[in-house]
Amino acid sequence: MKSLSKEDLYKITIVFFVFFIIVLITFFSINRKENEPSVPFVEPDEKQFTRVTNYNIFYFVDNNINTFITYIIEGNNEGILNFLDEDYKKEKNITLNNINMKIPYYKEEDYYKAKLTNSFQINEDITVYYTEGDILNEGFDGTTLIEENVKYLLYVDYENMVCSIELIDEEKKEEDFDSTKTIPQNSFNQVKQIELISTERICSIYLADYFNKIATNEAYKYTTNYNSLDKFQQFYEENNLVSEITSCVQNFDDNGKRVYIVIDKNNYCYHFTEKNILDYTVSITK
Repeated sequence: MKSLSKEDLYKITIVFFVFFIIVLITFFSINRKENEPSVPFVEPDEKQFTRVTNYNIFYFVDNNINTFITYIIEGNNEGILNFLDEDYKKEKNITLNNINMKIPYYKEEDYYKAKLTNSFQINEDITVYYTEGDILNEGFDGTTLIEENVKYLLYVDYENMVCSIELIDEEKKEEDFDSTKTIPQNSFNQVKQIELISTERICSIYLADYFNKIATNEAYKYTTNYNSLDKFQQFYEENNLVSEITSCVQNFDDNGKRVYIVIDKNNYCYHFTEKNILDYTVSITK
């Protein structure tokens, strides 16, 4: 038998050394995993509140909440009672006799304007919408803030096209809702449909909202060109901005955010970059 050369012995030694190192690494790796606390795998919960980004749904919710506000303004206690959610009425012990003490009072020209709307599907037929917004009044002197950060839950049964409302102080969690919930139908809680929201209407909404912010000295906070009230006021006083629109286009930026490009009658161009519905920044150029 041929004897091994020094080179062969050297190669064999290296192979055994590498094999020994691999075995040690494997042993310590297994031992470390066994001693580490196990982390349970949690599947993502698909049934949770999600932000409403569809304009038609956003304003559909607003519209039906304002049906309830209209009942209050008109003093229609029967309408108020029949629009209120059944579980909410039982919880708060609301009846026709005490309803005026349980529900806030609003006057003519008051209306609700949501700033945020989230949705959650309770069961196959019913979706609940959580909204945060303000009660405003549209008077001769412009828009006045009546009540800030008002919150509602609007339950909508899309099978029977009825809805109900609940007044709340804070957002509920998904587990707080009864999966067997139903909404009894009556002559006061029929769902009110809206016209489809066009791009032109969205542009009008944003420009009107921006001019309201100008009137309340809040516009500079949303305008990327200016970082102080003094600088924005100087710009506004030296330029003739008007709310009359001559053109409107919807685009998307590099992050997929909707951008509305509005040109007014005096050829000032407003770029509204939307974070969420009615949550935006704007730049103004000419």
